[in-house]
Amino acid sequence: MAFAAECRIRADVTAAFDAAESAGPYEHVTVIGKSAGTAAMAMIIPDRAGLAGADLVWLTPAFLVSGMPEGMARCQNRSLLVIGTQDPHFNEVHLQAARERGTKVIIMPGLDHGLEKPDDMIGSLEAMASIIGRLASWVR
Repeated sequence: MAFAAECRIRADVTAAFDAAESAGPYEHVTVIGKSAGTAAMAMIIPDRAGLAGADLVWLTPAFLVSGMPEGMARCQNRSLLVIGTQDPHFNEVHLQAARERGTKVIIMPGLDHGLEKPDDMIGSLEAMASIIGRLASWVR
């Protein structure tokens, strides 16, 4: 079952990238994925020559998905990673490996997988404003 799902995701993401590339050319590309989207990025981007120069944003990377950390490690692109300390995917070993590859890692204290602080709407909004500001300053 997992293999069939992976094949569908790979086909869907490949089709999306094919469509985007055919609409180009682009001066610069930034790919942003969140959660399962980061697993799709890790699955596809390392083998797409057209994305070799793209910037990558990994929001709450799905480190628990089989093969995701390895695929992410194959991406040599300029990268930004954002994760909360209360995210079940939070894994210091994977974060350190990302840092060693040159990825800018932003760890948000108390945020969960939705990049929210449970039962704290104001804190969640403040955290989101911080993330957006840091993302905006990082994007070229």
